[in-house]
Amino acid sequence: MNKILITGGAGFIGSNFIHYILSKYDSYQVINLDKLTYAANLDNLKDIESNKNYKFIHGNIVDKEFIFRLFEDEKFDIVINFAAESHVDNSILNPQIFTITNIFGTQVLLDACKKYNIKRFHQVSTDEVYGDLPLYDKSLLFTEKTPLNPSSPYSASKASAD
Repeated sequence: MNKILITGGAGFIGSNFIHYILSKYDSYQVINLDKLTYAANLDNLKDIESNKNYKFIHGNIVDKEFIFRLFEDEKFDIVINFAAESHVDNSILNPQIFTITNIFGTQVLLDACKKYNIKRFHQVSTDEVYGDLPLYDKSLLFTEKTPLNPSSPYSASKASAD
C-alpha cells in the first residue's frame, strides 16, 4: 500500500485531488495535512471522513519538528504539496506570511523528504509564476519554455518554492 501525504488537502484543489485518488486507487492510503486557514473547508471531505484509507491531521508545514515527527511516524511513500498561502490581494497586504508558508514550508517538506528517503515529491504551483497574459492577444499562451515572470508576492513565493 502506498502512503501519500497531501498537504493543503482541505483546500479546493487538494480536496478534489484526494477524492480522485481515493476513488481511483483502493491501495493508496491518504494522509491529509492542513493548517485550516481561510482557504480550507473540511466540508469538502465530509463524505470520505470514514474511509479506512483516509486520515486528516491538523498541522502546519512550517513546523519542522512536527513535520519530521510526522514523517518518522507515518513513513510516507509520496508527498504532494498543495499547501500554500494564496490570493494575490492578500499577498500584497501581508507578503511575509507568503514567504514563510510558500517558501520556508516547502523547504521543510523537502528536508523531511531527504531525511526520510521519500522517492516522490510533487510541488503544486500556479500559472501566475509566468506573469500576466495580455488580454488583447489571444494567440499568446504560456508553455513549458515560458520564462518565469512573477508579478506579486504570491506568485514570487510560488516561483521560489518551485
